[in-house]
This record gives sequence, structure tokens and C-alpha cells, in this order.
Amino acid sequence: MMTSSEYWIEVHAIGDTLNDSDALTEEYGEDADPSEVLWEITDGHEFVIYNFKALKVMEYTNNADAFFEQGMELGAPDSFFSMLPPLAMMAMQADVQDYMNRKEKDAACVSDG
Repeated sequence: MMTSSEYWIEVHAIGDTLNDSDALTEEYGEDADPSEVLWEITDGHEFVIYNFKALKVMEYTNNADAFFEQGMELGAPDSFFSMLPPLAMMAMQADVQDYMNRKEKDAACVSDG
């Protein structure tokens, strides 16, 4: 079982890693591109690859339409469950991006204040 809290804790942890240039460099190398690392992390993440957890991602996300907002198409899925991983992956990526954008905006407000 995955709870909403567990989901959001993981989203924040991924975002914090991507925002920490030292951690990013240590884990993924000097040339690490945060957007590529985000794709790599979410592509094989247990919250995305396991159907039940992917379904929960879609329940908890603030970005259920992220897959379609990126202009992507599902084609002709062979089952409901085959649709979940790509939908959940893009939703999770969008949640991480939103979190990172909020942190950046908050940091700018603090430094301006």
C-alpha cells in the first residue's frame, strides 16, 4: 500500500536531489542534466512500474493530465493497466517539477525580502 504522504515525501526527495548540485554530481556525474536525471529516476521508479502504485500516483498527483499536456498519445493500449505507467511517470515528473519551481520561487522571495 502506498499513502499520499509516502508519495509526496518521495516527490520532494527527488526534487531536493535534483536541486542539490553536489548530490546530483556525486550520484550522476559532472554533466548530469536534471531533466534527464528526472526522466531516469521516474522511468523505473517503483511508484510507476507497479500497477497498484501507478494507480495511486494518479489518485494523489496534482498533474493527472501531464502526459497529454506534453502532447503525448497512448496509441492503442491493450489494457487499462498498460496505460498506467506512462501516465503515472509523466504525472510524477510534473509533480517534481512543480515542487522544484515552488522551492525556487520561495527561495527568491526569501532573498528579496
